[in-house]
Amino acid sequence: VRRRLISKQAVLRHIEYSVNTGPEVCVAKLMDYELQARGIDLEDLHRQFPQAKYLVLYRGNLARQYVSVLVHRQTRLPSSTSTTTSFRGKVHVDRDELLRYFQERKDHYQRLVALDWLRDRAVILKYEDLTAGPNEVFGEKVLPLLGLPSCRVTTNLKKQNAREMSDLIDNYHEVAELLESADDI
Repeated sequence: VRRRLISKQAVLRHIEYSVNTGPEVCVAKLMDYELQARGIDLEDLHRQFPQAKYLVLYRGNLARQYVSVLVHRQTRLPSSTSTTTSFRGKVHVDRDELLRYFQERKDHYQRLVALDWLRDRAVILKYEDLTAGPNEVFGEKVLPLLGLPSCRVTTNLKKQNAREMSDLIDNYHEVAELLESADDI
């Protein structure tokens, strides 16, 4: 979906076209911030696609998620297939922005789990669990939700950042206590 000059209805039509032209089971990756930028929420998606099923992937460690957002802002690459393209720089953490981010994410996730209809139509996956055991997560949660038989899951994607946060953040000593005290969700 283009970033500019596209309406809410055009985005919904694009999603509908994309999922209806594929195989019987189709997947659309929808980033919440992209939907919000176009005025679309999960209720809109539910109205447009009442039979859809959802995989809600979230990062349990909000501090690590925030740092990933900062890295993404610099690189525009969420993941990599090669370690040669891994992010080698540093990011700067603004304390007030970090606190706002923590609160916004917690509020967002609370709104998600409050949607009664989503409970029956979704699997909520913690990123850390998925990366630790993708075959178990898919075999026990994702494939049963989709009504698909079990199969082995493979990928050549690698985390863009496996470095310690103290090595990623140029002002780590100023925000370390806040980062380390952040609740996992």
